[in-house]
Amino acid sequence: PISDFPDLSVLKEGLEPKGNGRYFCHICSEEVAESAKASHVQQKVHVKNRPFAYKAFDLIKAEGADLWREGISISEGEIKCQCGRNPASWWDAYTWLEDGSHAATKNHMKFHRNYLADIGAQPWEADRKRRWKESFATGTAAGRTEAASEEPSPKRQRTSEPAAAAATAAEAQPPAAQSSASSSSSSSSAAGAAVAVQPLPSAVGYPAPEDSDKVEAARRAENVGMPPVPAPVVFGYHDPKKKSRPASHYLWCEGCKIYVGMLQFNLQIGLKCSEEGGSCPHWTPEVRQRHLDAMNKAMRAAGW
Repeated sequence: PISDFPDLSVLKEGLEPKGNGRYFCHICSEEVAESAKASHVQQKVHVKNRPFAYKAFDLIKAEGADLWREGISISEGEIKCQCGRNPASWWDAYTWLEDGSHAATKNHMKFHRNYLADIGAQPWEADRKRRWKESFATGTAAGRTEAASEEPSPKRQRTSEPAAAAATAAEAQPPAAQSSASSSSSSSSAAGAAVAVQPLPSAVGYPAPEDSDKVEAARRAENVGMPPVPAPVVFGYHDPKKKSRPASHYLWCEGCKIYVGMLQFNLQIGLKCSEEGGSCPHWTPEVRQRHLDAMNKAMRAAGW
């Protein structure tokens, strides 16, 4: 960390001081003036990029010591693989490492089979893992909690606070309506009613989707083979693919009026990612897991 990729456990909001009143944002890959720090971390691009950067950091921190066994390295701000895949920015680790999507590509499997499969345990591995762990600062990533609780920018703020509106909607509904539409048993209803209404942290401050947004989001999800989500949860907003960033599908609960999840899914390239953090009586951990199982099944059927 630090020399080859940012240590987000010490850099609040990914901002590294560079001197002369300037900062470099490792989440957005751009310079920021000290006077613009507060507004920068509220910008839509930064808010969208934040969960992916932290996910990449968490994956690198957890798996980095063993990446050599896959021929993968992270240096000079890039993630690289000896299988021949073009290098990518360090924060692309979340797409490379999440669910082993890179390791499942044909080129990588061939490389691994020919050069790495027969390498046994090495006498220096334990020391490498110890040094890797010690190279990170202790504690959780700086700014992660603060980022989730900060007030959204007035330009992006909804008419009412998301959590308050969601809580009101949830309280106004009978217990049966608060359970997942796909659950009919009394135990499922009770479990759904007990789930806290929690907006997806990375989507706090996003405006509610228009009907046209939901129509477009549903069409885009169908185009990539995404399994349907259970009502009243719908595909609320489709964030198109950016350079080195896959398209994102934001889930909106029509009953609680909040974004509860973000999915990335593409059968053509074997991409599957589900962001946690949002919940409501209609998007419980059990409902989310069932949808994740459906995505996994679709991936297997497509040969991934």
